[in-house]
Amino acid sequence: MADDFLEVVRAALERSRELVETKKAPDDQDKEEDAAATEAKAKATALVEANNDTASFRKMREKYAKWVYFYLVGYSIICALLLMADGWKWWTFDLPDSVLEYLVGSTAASAIGLVLAVTHGLFNKK
Repeated sequence: MADDFLEVVRAALERSRELVETKKAPDDQDKEEDAAATEAKAKATALVEANNDTASFRKMREKYAKWVYFYLVGYSIICALLLMADGWKWWTFDLPDSVLEYLVGSTAASAIGLVLAVTHGLFNKK
């Protein structure tokens, strides 16, 4: 009876050894799981990169929007000072009418164009 028990244990150990040996190499399920994990990791990495790109683009747009705004304000102030100097004849300042027309027109065009460019850059739909 003890010999029968030992034979059963030996057979079970041999079967378990065979199972362990076959499991050392990845089976189809392991390969599928690895492929799914690799794909999920690639998607997550792509999302992180897309978020980083969006954040950096937003920072860049905000920076340039501020510069454009300050340029427009400075240009408008200079044009206003020139118009006031000509209108009130400060220091005998006199500009030809064509120059005054150009200043007023260019200020309006700059304001409209720059506001349009900034708003389309900041609020574009992708």
